Amino acid sequence: MGDLGNSLNASLTVDRMVASKPQIVGNLGDISYADVYNPNGTYGGYKTYKSLKYHLSYQPAWDQNARMLEKLASHVPVMTLPGNHELEFQPDSTVFASYNTRYPMPQSNGFPRVQALQVPANGGPVADPVNMFYSVDIPGVAHMVFISNYIPNDTWGTNTRQYKWLQADLKRVDRKATPWLIVHMHAPLVSSWSGSFKDAECMRLNYEPLLFKYGVDLFYNGHTHAYERFFPVYNYKSNECGTVHITIGCGGKPGTPNGALEDATIQSQCSNDPFNNATAWQAMQASNPTIMGPSGGCPTVQPDLGGFCWSKDDQPHFSAVRNAEFGFGLLDILNATHASWAFYRNKDAPGVTVDKVMLNRGEPTTCASVAGLRGK
Repeated sequence: MGDLGNSLNASLTVDRMVASKPQIVGNLGDISYADVYNPNGTYGGYKTYKSLKYHLSYQPAWDQNARMLEKLASHVPVMTLPGNHELEFQPDSTVFASYNTRYPMPQSNGFPRVQALQVPANGGPVADPVNMFYSVDIPGVAHMVFISNYIPNDTWGTNTRQYKWLQADLKRVDRKATPWLIVHMHAPLVSSWSGSFKDAECMRLNYEPLLFKYGVDLFYNGHTHAYERFFPVYNYKSNECGTVHITIGCGGKPGTPNGALEDATIQSQCSNDPFNNATAWQAMQASNPTIMGPSGGCPTVQPDLGGFCWSKDDQPHFSAVRNAEFGFGLLDILNATHASWAFYRNKDAPGVTVDKVMLNRGEPTTCASVAGLRGK
């Protein structure tokens, strides 16, 4: 589940998740949305900090969210990662103070540390990206990786801290001991919803080849307030050895249903500026700098899909299912090669699925993930 917040929709998601009796839960960022409230608890009131518009935050929202999650988190492990609404920029140039204090996850250098991240004034990389990336094993079942889109000043290059950690982590995975390899992040590397169109493109260009090389089976993300499941994909093309990307950012974001869910696919926006060409997209990115990487520096095109935008088809051939409704998903790993995935909408009766598929990571045998299972 992802993008919960404190709302009726969020509480329904948690209640339905509890009733499903999961053994482990992934909470994929934008947890409390404390930053969409003023310090007095009123909704709205943007404040600008270093060209990034985020709210000053209402800290009791974190407590409200934790009380809502208690019925779930008191029974099963809940693994979290940070989203953009966890940044909470402070006047002292620190970020993630509340998130890192409340949700310290396993860290490779020992016990979890509780401290905010200091954003370097010179624009350089964060010296110690505490609590931003980690991995855990479910023995005999899966190796689960959690990484971040939002490490300040990260360029997502091959010489950066997170990239080098991820490369080493994936390389050491024993697919006989943990057959399934699953990566989690907040923002999508691939999305056909206009709200997240190529948001992390600079990151994708370097990270996706790692996923492919080491045979990552599944990639879960939130951020996009909708559901989408892809067929195995690599570099915007269907590929049997590619990763299955699943967007599950429809947990219950604050706001009315019309304001809290995605309502436009990229195909419906392709004829509009800035989606209609790479030049316009670069200009828009450059005028609205973010910490998602070099602004406007990755104007990739897909000629077989209509150029910069995917206007050629009603839905990209590698996108299997899209649905803009509140809900959550369940992954049932059956054995070393097969798992069942299902998406449930909150508004439906218990047990009713909108999307259910059997995943087979045992085919084709030429894929890196299958070779790893054979110990090669």
